[in-house]
Amino acid sequence: MTKVNVGVIIGRFQIPKLHEGHRMLIEEVMSKSDKTIIVLGISELANSLTDPLDFKMREEMIRADFPTAIITYIKDEFDDHVWSIKLDTIINDICLPNDNVIMYGSRDSFIACYHGKFATEELPSKIKVSATEQREKAIKSMIYTSDFRAGVIWSTGNRFISPIPTVDIIVFGDKGAVLCVMNKKRKTWRFPGGFSSTNSPSYEHDVKYIIEKKLHIITTEPSYVGSCFVNDYRYRKEPQKIKTSIFTVVHKMGTLAPDDNIEEAKYFSIDKIKDLIDVEHLPIYNKLIKYLEEKNGTISTN
Repeated sequence: MTKVNVGVIIGRFQIPKLHEGHRMLIEEVMSKSDKTIIVLGISELANSLTDPLDFKMREEMIRADFPTAIITYIKDEFDDHVWSIKLDTIINDICLPNDNVIMYGSRDSFIACYHGKFATEELPSKIKVSATEQREKAIKSMIYTSDFRAGVIWSTGNRFISPIPTVDIIVFGDKGAVLCVMNKKRKTWRFPGGFSSTNSPSYEHDVKYIIEKKLHIITTEPSYVGSCFVNDYRYRKEPQKIKTSIFTVVHKMGTLAPDDNIEEAKYFSIDKIKDLIDVEHLPIYNKLIKYLEEKNGTISTN
């Protein structure tokens, strides 16, 4: 049986086009090998900022310049040892038992995470190019062609559809009155609230931020009421929908000083709110009524 030198490259290649560093790596491995295998990593998070391109896109990108390379893929695993076993299985399925397999990588490559049976060799990076910087540059670039527009539509249509998290706040004032705010654009009464920040540690933190920065008052700690779907007019034709988490607080100190987006903030008795609240916030009102009924109408002021 003829012994064949097989060079294996593991990478993500999550870039618009191969840069010079990629080309030099592949060319060097090909010069050392009779057969070259390129294994592309696949994230569990499809169409994400760090992994925007699917396997087929990257395969075609590499094959255009290196048609003789064998290109396959491996899915991410929670455990490096599990990943290594699966990687070895992929290589075994392609190679013959007598083949001499070497896994090639750079200093910051997969090698530190690999615990399989094949030999590894670190190749010095002759050109250092950041894939993150390449993606950030692509994000800021606009190409005015029909193919580019089709790509934007494809990417948008193939992203994972997740709910949009928000918080809505029931602020209790004197004698159990509830605060409602009127947005300058909407001109309807609603409960104060907003989108949850990706940088905040919790929904409770979002509640505190809105109270302090948008209403400028001091309240008790937030108490969770429940959650519900909000049929926001902006998303009625979209597959993405808003799901809000509802919290109660009690106004303790400070005079209401709403931010520029709020035209008016006013306390209303609960029995009046149902007739004046925006229809989109009726589910929140219904959650509030159920919450109060379960608590026998009592509100904690601690």
